[in-house]
Amino acid sequence: YILSGMVFVDSLATLTIEPGTLIKAEDGQNTEASGLVVTREAKIYAEGTADKPIIFTSVNDDMNGNLAYDDRGEWGGVVILGKSTTNNSTVKSVEGVNEIDAVRAKFGSEDAPDVNHSSGVFKYVSIRHTGINIGSSTGNEIQGLTCGALGSGTVLEYVESYASGDDGFEFFGGTVNTKHLIAAFCSDDAFDWDQGFGGKHQFWFAIQGTDEAGRIAEMDGAGGNEQGLPYAQPMLSNVTYIGPGVDATPTGDGGQALLFRDNTGGYYYNSIFTDFNGFEGGLGITVEDIDNSGEKAEDSRKRLEAGDLGLMNNLWYGFAAGNTINEFSDQDFVQAYLSDAANGNRVAD
Repeated sequence: YILSGMVFVDSLATLTIEPGTLIKAEDGQNTEASGLVVTREAKIYAEGTADKPIIFTSVNDDMNGNLAYDDRGEWGGVVILGKSTTNNSTVKSVEGVNEIDAVRAKFGSEDAPDVNHSSGVFKYVSIRHTGINIGSSTGNEIQGLTCGALGSGTVLEYVESYASGDDGFEFFGGTVNTKHLIAAFCSDDAFDWDQGFGGKHQFWFAIQGTDEAGRIAEMDGAGGNEQGLPYAQPMLSNVTYIGPGVDATPTGDGGQALLFRDNTGGYYYNSIFTDFNGFEGGLGITVEDIDNSGEKAEDSRKRLEAGDLGLMNNLWYGFAAGNTINEFSDQDFVQAYLSDAANGNRVAD
């Protein structure tokens, strides 16, 4: 199938995509960019299989290897919206998509949010070569997969975002649970969350390229009021994050492999963080620690100290800054936390 322009699955509609379906997006940018948006009143049932995945790619992809990991920004991307929680005081809209259709870009609920809301099933899907600018303003890339306030009734498993010209995945709030997500060779962050993201997540995998890369994980608590509830507090287990290599020097805003900020909490269990480059010191982790006053009365350090942010039983190795906790973390309270044997973090090859 050919995806031409920004296609919306509209209110009360259901889009079913069969296993093995190949969807190619037409060329076009800004308001003419191609992409798929499942609005918050609609549902998608895209359930591929391991042998017959559903593939979204560009019309320029001949499926014989002519497009490589560094061919990014060929088309827009996929957006799935729901009616679960965010920590915004009002309903928000997806950037760029709102300049094409302001109503159908909204996510969340004006009434009582539904934490169990279902936007359908998205399983065994590969999304490739996304990230062209959309809408009428510059800098409006959407991710390989953009998720807005998805509820726990949504099934999101075995999804790959490959060669995105922005983030691999971004979660704007929501309570969706996920398994087996891959973000490979994205020019910005592999995984990005904010606006009160929650849920339980297992088997996330990220690998970065040597040419362009952002952070392995950019984790924000809010997009506005950082004291808005619920706080972002997802639980992640069995994650593997692989950087571009210790000696690599990709362009981008990497800086830190893991960045917790804007009052985010969250937990990583039984995970691996490795092979991060020397950009801005090659740190493994940074936790926001700011002047706690006024609108900034809460920060991610407070979440750590309150037990709302945790890193337990993880393996750390291969940072340009060095392979000791005091080298790949430059904050004394983080060093103390990671060095505490009760938290089970190890530095080993």
